[in-house]
Amino acid sequence: MVQINFQPEVVAKLEQKDLSKYHILLDLEDGTAFDERHALSCSFDVNFRLLLVPKEVSLPDFYLMVDSNLGPIGVKKNSQMYLDSNLKLTQKAGSSAIILQNDSGIIDSNVPVKIVSGE
Repeated sequence: MVQINFQPEVVAKLEQKDLSKYHILLDLEDGTAFDERHALSCSFDVNFRLLLVPKEVSLPDFYLMVDSNLGPIGVKKNSQMYLDSNLKLTQKAGSSAIILQNDSGIIDSNVPVKIVSGE
């Protein structure tokens, strides 16, 4: 079973927002989610982002829920191949970049956080 562990430095960064208003989504940037009007680049990199979406917004693409220490996190089905049982989101000291990693290593070294209106 997939579990995401937000390390304390990432929790502190996210708690600067009022998380009670939002769904937290771990979005694989594949052109199928909120606010992806821009063209996708031809890249072999795997890019994720944390989306904070108002709770009143429907989330048809994010129907899989993953347990975390911040509550359920929505993910898309097509991101499952990158998500194993022991994920963590962390930050290196002195850096603002959030890192997504598993027991094998780093999946994405720069996971941005974005508040999405859902419009």
